[in-house]
Amino acid sequence: MKLQEVNSVYLIGILGSGMKPLAEISTYLGIKVSGSDLSGHSHKISHLAEIYREHLAENVDPKTSVIVYSTAISENNPELVQARKLGIPTLHRSEYLQLLSEGKKLIAVGGTHGKTTTTALIAHIFDRCGMKPTACIGGVRPDTKTSSYCGEGDFFITEADESDGTLLNFSPFASLVTNIDLDHLDFYKDLDDIIRTFGFFCKNVDPEGVVVFSWDDRNSRDLAISFEESNRIVFGKSIGANVRLLSFKNHQHCSYLDIMLEKERIKETVPLLGYHNIQNVLAAISIAHAVGIDGQEALKAISSFPGVERRLEMLLNTKNTFIFNDYAHNPGKVTACISAVRKSFSYFEIIVIFQPHRFSRVKTMYNEFIGAFANANTVLLSPLFAAGECDPGTYSPGKFAKDIVQGSGQSLQCFELQKGQENTQALGFFDDSKNQVFLFLGAGDISDQARQFKDAIVAKKEETI
Repeated sequence: MKLQEVNSVYLIGILGSGMKPLAEISTYLGIKVSGSDLSGHSHKISHLAEIYREHLAENVDPKTSVIVYSTAISENNPELVQARKLGIPTLHRSEYLQLLSEGKKLIAVGGTHGKTTTTALIAHIFDRCGMKPTACIGGVRPDTKTSSYCGEGDFFITEADESDGTLLNFSPFASLVTNIDLDHLDFYKDLDDIIRTFGFFCKNVDPEGVVVFSWDDRNSRDLAISFEESNRIVFGKSIGANVRLLSFKNHQHCSYLDIMLEKERIKETVPLLGYHNIQNVLAAISIAHAVGIDGQEALKAISSFPGVERRLEMLLNTKNTFIFNDYAHNPGKVTACISAVRKSFSYFEIIVIFQPHRFSRVKTMYNEFIGAFANANTVLLSPLFAAGECDPGTYSPGKFAKDIVQGSGQSLQCFELQKGQENTQALGFFDDSKNQVFLFLGAGDISDQARQFKDAIVAKKEETI
């Protein structure tokens, strides 16, 4: 199928973070968009598409050019079954992304952590430097409330999802590996299996293109060594990196960076916190450098980066109370977020409200989770977000809380929050006489809880004025 053959597209699960940008880009290209979603948030893109609230066979128009689905959609989904019955082409979202990038140079951002922020950073740099990119971002831009960039330039930037192996569906001009860590053990056998998949991903790059690797991440570095130096760029703080971090300092709202890009020294203050986000900046600068964008211009562009919702998103900023909201849902991301906040707010009490995501993830990464909260003072466990999984009856939040305390290796408190009472109980830990950071973590609906908590804190503070 060619892109010019697509007049209309039906997106199953249209409001998901992976589908929303597809709807936006398709609409920009003049493709009629429709789809279905059970979430009930159709107002978010109702101006772009006709949205059905149920997955029904009769929703599928026989004249639709293509049906797009994600790995989350089962084979017996009535819309998918109907499409195949009618002979309508069906594409996985990764295949449709590859189709949308037809005629452009595809930049695919892969890695266990940091894909969304890095993709957004690259798109922002390219946009500010006049490259007019198209970009598919797995999060929401707070400045536009969209999840994409739509431009007529030569580059198409997207995340490449490793969770289901579909990153191998891309044939990029440039690929990036932010890091390689243990995750998605419902799909992979072990870490070696994950590393092999990233190896295949990197080998899919255009012969005249480039692969960008983290030089600090051991698994990424091992892959980088297997590539010719002329076809790779490496970034990090370690000696040998093409884009090397010399130093950085965090202070609550921002970070000051000192970077050596090949033989050029560049410096800038950027609105990002934490070493994990500085790594994302280095990765984005590396891609910009690979396509010929001036390093100082690229770093200057990042100084105006608006961020991404749910990626260390600051919801409240007062003299002594801060609230952050982050999508972190695996041990590595949890550790990185808490560490970033600890370094920026060293004299504050850090209270983490964590919503475990999927029974299978907690089970397969249990030992890693219980040691991930060591930099917090208090952990509040929200009820687990199943994400469609059935409860196997093996998860005990009480035991999880006790094991987190034992695994922290320091004086840490951990409490279980009861369903329906999460914010009421969490508010009991607020003390306006103290310096406190509340950090909400999770990939489920905890973001809604975070915003409600923020409103409650604001109300409490106003009562004291």
